[in-house]
Amino acid sequence: MYPSSVVRARKRACFQPWVIGLLTFISLIVLAVCIGLTVHYVRYNQRKTYNYYSTLSFTSDKLYGDFGKEASKNFTEMSQKIESMVKNAFQKSSLREEFVKSHIIRFSKEENGVLAHMLLIFRFRSTEDPETINKTIQYVLHEKLQDAVGPPQLDPESIEIKKINNTETDNFLNNCCGTRRSKTTKQSLRIVGGTQVEEGEWPWQASLQWDGIHRCGATLINGTWLVSAAHCFRMYNDPARWTASFGVTINPPKMKKDIRRIIVHEKYKYPSHDYDISVAELSSPVPYTNTVHRICLPDASHEFHPGDEMFVTGFGARKNDGNSENHLRQVQVDLIDTKICNEPQVYNNALTPRMLCAGSLKGKRDACQGDSGGPLVSPDARDIWYLAGIVSWGDECGQPNKPGVYTRVTALRDWITSQTALIFKSNRIVNGKNSPAGAWPWQASMQWKGVPVCGASLISGRWLLSAAHCFATKHNSEDWTVNFGTIVNKPYMTRKVQNIICHENYSMAGILDDIALVQLTEEVSFTKYVRKICLPEAKMKLSENDSAVVTGWGTLSMNGRVPKILQQAFVKIIDNKVCNAPYAYSGRVTDNMLCAGFMSGEADACQKDSGGPLAYADSRNIWKLVGIVSWGDGCAKKNKPGVYTRVTAYRDWITSKTGL
Repeated sequence: MYPSSVVRARKRACFQPWVIGLLTFISLIVLAVCIGLTVHYVRYNQRKTYNYYSTLSFTSDKLYGDFGKEASKNFTEMSQKIESMVKNAFQKSSLREEFVKSHIIRFSKEENGVLAHMLLIFRFRSTEDPETINKTIQYVLHEKLQDAVGPPQLDPESIEIKKINNTETDNFLNNCCGTRRSKTTKQSLRIVGGTQVEEGEWPWQASLQWDGIHRCGATLINGTWLVSAAHCFRMYNDPARWTASFGVTINPPKMKKDIRRIIVHEKYKYPSHDYDISVAELSSPVPYTNTVHRICLPDASHEFHPGDEMFVTGFGARKNDGNSENHLRQVQVDLIDTKICNEPQVYNNALTPRMLCAGSLKGKRDACQGDSGGPLVSPDARDIWYLAGIVSWGDECGQPNKPGVYTRVTALRDWITSQTALIFKSNRIVNGKNSPAGAWPWQASMQWKGVPVCGASLISGRWLLSAAHCFATKHNSEDWTVNFGTIVNKPYMTRKVQNIICHENYSMAGILDDIALVQLTEEVSFTKYVRKICLPEAKMKLSENDSAVVTGWGTLSMNGRVPKILQQAFVKIIDNKVCNAPYAYSGRVTDNMLCAGFMSGEADACQKDSGGPLAYADSRNIWKLVGIVSWGDGCAKKNKPGVYTRVTAYRDWITSKTGL
């Protein structure tokens, strides 16, 4: 008999509840630590951009006038030297990994030297303390720049830095010519069958459109002027039917402007391609943004060299006789020696000194129809871009031995200046020329009981600056009105006066403290014809022979007739020592005054111009009110230039009265 089988029950293994809880707790702790370490690692290594606006004093063996002009050769060289010194200072410090770049945006003159205005850009870990960062940057600049070898001779103790946000940084850079946001690859990118451009890569490119249809390219050279090719307007020359659009697409554009007028070079004669250049004035200024701002114009003496890498951009066809493109395209080309382009198998001596050629003798890389008038650009060592050429002509598109031919900008640099810097065309208010509408939108006519008596300058929505002597015997504000616009008896806008504040120390005897503020009863609505002028900083300095403009409706000669249209005069700043010479004003010009005009007597303000503006354009083409027409000996007399109230001397007084 077999024993009965016994089935043993297996004892189930189990954990006590407290063990399960402990394991869960430990797992959560480990998970939390892992997450924390990951977050800490990511956060610790994540970098944030810090931007600073910095000023630095220095002295140089060069005169300020040699490098004070933006985009000039001397400006570039001085900027490079200072930027290199700053870069070396940080590379020798604990911030070598965090430092990205320094960028000079402008220079300004001060009493004992020159002030460099500079952007500093860093990338710090997001965990860093901002206050510590500021102190470290200050310390490095103070200490390391002591070892910088000039010229120029830097003053590290003068360093001031201020943290700014990305918007402020963009505004500074956008007001500098030739800056761009993204870099294009140096591979061969063709307009003929090429690739599209990203927004902001070529912010100066414009599309010129006749009745809304793209015809040509153009290049923005300042807030109101474009440069293009003369042949674009050979058959289509009515500015009212032209518009300019900006941005990488024609439709939709980033911005669109009407054309006020078109100026074609007087020596351009079709069918010749020589002097193929024109300028077009926009109906209103372009506000600079990341995607729309100006290119730099090279000095007439600037040299581009064969083999230099350049880019040409446009909305033109991708093949010969093709259709224009809606999206901007780009091509990298090489500058080709003119001698090679004039060889028999190429263009057989067709190129003049006012032309250059660029592309490839192998073909394929070229501009095409619809690109005419567009920019050929080249960067300098600071990655600032200059307009080297204007798309002009060629033999079809992208053919072997037939590179593109461009108008040489340096050869026609002076012509561009003569046409776009209109102030240089009118030598005097005495026997002067009329100002274009909207050219000087801050100019106002002060009218006493409806009669024009003086000029004034709009400095805010409700405040104007004028001369105290205008109100010496006419105190009642209710008797005064202010007219805005170019035609004095047909104002664009009129405002009543609420209050007149003459300087408390004004003295008629010596024309001392000849400055007054005029408060309007209501705000002015800013338009393209009525806008305020900027006030200069109190420490701003002008140099002898700096150019300025005086405007007004004053008499055209001593005791002569009064014009109806606003007059303008180009004048030069004259050193006070020269003005105070015995044969001039014999010591009567104080430090609170400045002289402007010509000792030869060729240009001046005159009667009833009193109180009007003396305006100066800085390196960024921002106009500043530097003087107020005050007094003089006659009008445009030899050795008797105009004397103006120096606005910088009264900057604090203006602020104390207006809060501006």
